[in-house]
Amino acid sequence: MNTPSHIVINLALLDKSNNSSRVFPIFLGTLLPDLPIFILFFQAKFIAGVPDRIIWEEIYFRDDWQLFIDIFNSIPIIVFFFLVAMIFLKGNLRYFLGLLFVSMFLHALLDLPLHNDDAHRHFFPLSNWRFISPFSYWDVRYHAEQIVAFELALSIFACFVIIFRKRSFLPTVIGVLLIIMFVFYGWAFYGGKFDF
Repeated sequence: MNTPSHIVINLALLDKSNNSSRVFPIFLGTLLPDLPIFILFFQAKFIAGVPDRIIWEEIYFRDDWQLFIDIFNSIPIIVFFFLVAMIFLKGNLRYFLGLLFVSMFLHALLDLPLHNDDAHRHFFPLSNWRFISPFSYWDVRYHAEQIVAFELALSIFACFVIIFRKRSFLPTVIGVLLIIMFVFYGWAFYGGKFDF
């Protein structure tokens, strides 16, 4: 699943109380599992000048990058740190980290069925097993067109949930902008503007 979709879905699911203190830890927890991939792309593309095809077909699959990515997508690691935060911390830090790790967990759970040959080791370090899904959120060989349509519909619905739940100016503007982005993404994907 694409990162913007993770963000709006996590916010719609985890921020039901209209409490602005929940937004940042949910947002950050949603971004952290994809952070190694952002770092990989930035370093390879903008610092080393590597072509996109080499980044996604070779560098992404190197053992060192896979380990870095898998650590941030590991359900046991996320659950371990959630439990540590719940047992040993108090107050605002406990609250913040609890939401952050729940958001990371939800991100990993939503990614699990949507990766084929690029599957993460979601149970690392307990297991090196990868769930090779028959579906992919990006690869048209594995039903990406249907997955993207579902993801876009779900993301737009989540944006409306956020807009109507908050009933304030900034979330409404953000929700509308995200809806426009998702509509453009759908048009670009189905219009053949991206080479998946």
